[in-house]
Amino acid sequence: MNDCSNSVIAYACVDSGPTCAGTSNYSVMEFEYDQGTGQIKSDYNGQCIVATETGGPGEYSVATAPCGSSSGNSARNTEDVPTAAVFDAWSVGTDGSIRPRADSTQCLSVPPPAGSTNVWSKLMVDGSVVVTYLNVGSNSTDIACDSACLSAATGWDPATNATVRDVVTRTDNGTISLSNGFVAKGVMADGGVSMIRLHKVFV
Repeated sequence: MNDCSNSVIAYACVDSGPTCAGTSNYSVMEFEYDQGTGQIKSDYNGQCIVATETGGPGEYSVATAPCGSSSGNSARNTEDVPTAAVFDAWSVGTDGSIRPRADSTQCLSVPPPAGSTNVWSKLMVDGSVVVTYLNVGSNSTDIACDSACLSAATGWDPATNATVRDVVTRTDNGTISLSNGFVAKGVMADGGVSMIRLHKVFV
């Protein structure tokens, strides 16, 4: 919990020194999961982690708020956002994912911190370019290299078409236009790498 507020953030754990809750009080970083109700309750203020719809379907923000019904499965309205659904019941999957029981298509996740991903490139002797997507964050993530990024990485015009070969899996993955960029999906955490080799298509 950010500075003892209702805001929930991802931050390195602290086990020494004072916190906003007091000297040697680390309850702002401690939560308990109730498998029966699905509620994740803060040890600091007894409130539950809730997901609130903030825009279109599937768009949520996460914070702590007073716990809802005992089942925790129902959507309810809030004063600030009258039409927003608020979910405070969660399921923990066998893969470790945490999902709202009312919308299992969503996951409670932590975005990678700034600077935890990078895209590098190297021009090869045959004129192709190897583009490397690096993730040094603590969670697997998709890494995007948009049109400007690919153009800078290759030195080619954004309208250029190129074939894509996955260097890691040794598979060919069709042709792309640099104008569409390229997204490396699910790059593993803690130094995970995705690497593609682009060959310019001459028309």
